Amino acid sequence: MWKQVIIGTTLLCVACLTPAQRLPSSLVKLPPASCLQVDETSPVAVPGKQVLLAASNEWTTYVRFVSSGHQLRFALHVPAGAEAYVSAYAKFDNSQAEFTAVCEDVQVPAVPQSFLATAPLGSASLLWRMEIRVRGPSSQPEPVRLELRPLALGEDATTWTPGWAHAVGYVCSDNLPEENRRIQPSHAFGSRVRLNVDLGAIAGDVSGRERATVNSAILKAAEVWVNGCVGCRPNHLAVLHVGDQTYGRQGLMKWLDQKPVRPWTDAQLADVLEPLHELSTEPTDDRGAKRMTSYVHLSEQSRSAICGLPIAAGATMAEQIQSAICPGSRLNSRFVANMRIRFRDGMTACGDSANIIACRADAELTEYNTRDYAFTSDGADKTIGKGAVEIDLLHALVHEMGHWIGLGHIDSGHSVMAASMERSRCIDPATVAELAKNGSTRWSEAPYPAAFTLRDAAHH
Repeated sequence: MWKQVIIGTTLLCVACLTPAQRLPSSLVKLPPASCLQVDETSPVAVPGKQVLLAASNEWTTYVRFVSSGHQLRFALHVPAGAEAYVSAYAKFDNSQAEFTAVCEDVQVPAVPQSFLATAPLGSASLLWRMEIRVRGPSSQPEPVRLELRPLALGEDATTWTPGWAHAVGYVCSDNLPEENRRIQPSHAFGSRVRLNVDLGAIAGDVSGRERATVNSAILKAAEVWVNGCVGCRPNHLAVLHVGDQTYGRQGLMKWLDQKPVRPWTDAQLADVLEPLHELSTEPTDDRGAKRMTSYVHLSEQSRSAICGLPIAAGATMAEQIQSAICPGSRLNSRFVANMRIRFRDGMTACGDSANIIACRADAELTEYNTRDYAFTSDGADKTIGKGAVEIDLLHALVHEMGHWIGLGHIDSGHSVMAASMERSRCIDPATVAELAKNGSTRWSEAPYPAAFTLRDAAHH
């Protein structure tokens, strides 16, 4: 049997949306949230994204993100003897708010079954988070097959929008207490200007596509933590050096495109690196938050432009960025961070258990288990690893980067720093509070080795 979960009707705040996001007037009053069975034979114009979810004799939770309109069609094929429950959540595509529940713990029958999920949110551009719990028989279990089809308003189906596993899906901390928005963390992570990432060899990566996939995920993980460190300095991780490639924060690159000629000041730097946006239309409600920005490749032309800019007296943050980028300049080591990423065929510093997804081995090294897991990434056509269980590489990287920052496991709320993927979701207010609290300790002081597991240890 399936069940429908109703969480009420939401009225559209038209002022909160861009013209492209606004709904037709006939849909201003939105239907209640629901996940309803639909005819499996109903025509769909565009095929969906298919994902295989390995089912073992223990419950396993998978998390997948997808862009869609206020509706999402999904189908699940559950083999005989297996069990599956699905939950759907949604939020505005560019919002840092928590996800709204659309349906939770809907049991899926052991036959091919399609559902139509409807979110009570007034936007043509939503980010959906799907959580699927599966369990199968112990003897040669077949995988559960999931298909996701994004739907647009007034259309049967749309082409896929870029952004599987959006980085913004891992941020749900817009509604922070004021004290957590104002605090200035004093830990060393908050003052790092450049991050150097040493990415070791990836077995079987002949074409280099896997390395490019990991590079992209590293940049997104850094975006997430720059956004989550609400009190960090504006030039925090302004420059990333991954392998032999250098990247800069997008705001800095856009500012360079305007060909600035005045001396570079720290005030200008703060404005271009840390734009704020209001998350509420109420003028008395101070909810300013960092806007998610991306990293872009630093060309030789951009490097030359930055190195040639005059800097105003006392503009220490601007001087640090120049030193982080320009040849021949030396950036003080306390403003530089280093990380090493390695993909291991099973054994990590945390042990040899098939339950271990990744391991924080020491203050700089993180290891990923490619024997038991296949790491997937946004838009990539290949996985990294040969395991039967697919894991979102970005999810694992965000978690491990949190350890590298100095955070331990946070087993409360929806923190991405939970010890297992069963409960790990996003950088929530509890995570931000812990990040601020960590200001009284030394950077990278969290204990290691520390394992990120697929299931809670008590269930394994």
